[in-house]
Amino acid sequence: MTVNTVMIVEDTPDSAAVLEYVFGLEQVTVITAADGETALAHLGELVPDLILIDLRLPDINGWTLAQTILENPAIQQVPLIAMTAYDTPGLERKALEAGFWAYLAKPIRPETILNVLSTVANAN
Repeated sequence: MTVNTVMIVEDTPDSAAVLEYVFGLEQVTVITAADGETALAHLGELVPDLILIDLRLPDINGWTLAQTILENPAIQQVPLIAMTAYDTPGLERKALEAGFWAYLAKPIRPETILNVLSTVANAN
């Protein structure tokens, strides 16, 4: 699988900008959404190769957004990556059980982002 397009669902502009910059270095097109409703609107128009979702969003939380994506046959095959600044014991397991491919605790290092990109690219 080639990762050409990534959606970043992140309400903190600085965090979104860092992620966008790192993916840009790899020539990956990035679509950003600051909330779940905007993400769903984008997903009605395009299907990215990977979606990174902040678990704490201002409207729809990341858990609900992921469940909505996973229930939609048109986009349920897109790998989802959970992100949070509120890392707590058991949260990674919960995210994986909820259908996320991976879990990233913030701050996220650039090499971690590139490892996730490589893992998704080599999954199929």
